[in-house]
Amino acid sequence: QKCAKSPYLDAAWAMLASAGLRSTRWWRAAEHVTVGRRRLSQNWGGAPLTVSLIGAPMRLGQPFDGVEEAPALLRSMGLLDELRGLHHRIDECGDLDFSRSLVGTSVAGNAETWSSKIGQAQSLAAVGRACEQIARLVKEKQQAAKFTLVLGGDHSISAGSLAGVLQAKPDARVLWIDAHADINTPRTSSSGSIHGMPIGLLLRDNVDHRELPGFGWLATSPLLDTDRIVYIGLRDLDPDEVAILREKKIKAFSMAHVDKYGIGKVMEDAIDYLGEYPLCLSFDIDAVDPSIVAATGTKVRGGLTYRESHYVCEAIAETGRLVHMDMVEVNPRLGLSAQAGRETADVAVKLIASALGNSIL
Repeated sequence: QKCAKSPYLDAAWAMLASAGLRSTRWWRAAEHVTVGRRRLSQNWGGAPLTVSLIGAPMRLGQPFDGVEEAPALLRSMGLLDELRGLHHRIDECGDLDFSRSLVGTSVAGNAETWSSKIGQAQSLAAVGRACEQIARLVKEKQQAAKFTLVLGGDHSISAGSLAGVLQAKPDARVLWIDAHADINTPRTSSSGSIHGMPIGLLLRDNVDHRELPGFGWLATSPLLDTDRIVYIGLRDLDPDEVAILREKKIKAFSMAHVDKYGIGKVMEDAIDYLGEYPLCLSFDIDAVDPSIVAATGTKVRGGLTYRESHYVCEAIAETGRLVHMDMVEVNPRLGLSAQAGRETADVAVKLIASALGNSIL
């Protein structure tokens, strides 16, 4: 079901285009037609996307079992129906098999820790090999002009997924929604957990990948410049991360900024800063307040509200430039009940739908 396009809208659009105003974001936000609760964005040319759905059941980037179960749970909570309801086609890739990457790694109990004069990281080689698998598949799908949706798994998987996007689209920008900056490296991390390192590993001239077991492939991959990422929702940072953000002048909006300016102004500034380039959205569910999403591993009070979280996704959808999304850190075993796990997964599914075109009006 589709709504007919208004000739008056066409005429107004042509007038604004001739006046050089076609690219203004306030007009782009009005470019949508609605079918029930579903919005069909004319920024997509009136055509649905082909969404390559990739499960990345990785848990070795952090200490808790259960996060590897999230891809299956998100599917079971109606994710595919949401996407089809938005008229998108599904390229179901299933879950990646990381068994070869995990050879020699203890999944249960303590994983091996890599240590050297330049730092430490748990399961570094295994996570690095798994990220290379993710990067290869994401690159392939991006080169085929498909939207890539990667379901974690912990946030270490974004070192692979975003690398894959950058290999296909080197000018891509990143919007990182998280309570944490995840910009540590083996040298700066106190825990050695790699889910706190993906941006640290992806930044240009930040580490020597040839020295990192499993991550040598990043030495020849396009990397992320510091002016091509924006953080939103930060509220739990290590001292070294604060120093890195300040030293490298990385654009970052903490929850204090959201409180002071409102999520609308924060998103407007973030999107304007990132410019007219392909956009990646990496969404850690712990960005949302734990009173709303209880089933995640690193809960921090004072997070985004339900509506603020959806507005983030709706605003980036309105740009028409979103090419990739990660949804990570849903862990059904960490809620107080099975119902809490399902409720967290339901929020994640609804956020994905908002990023892919669902809206209130």
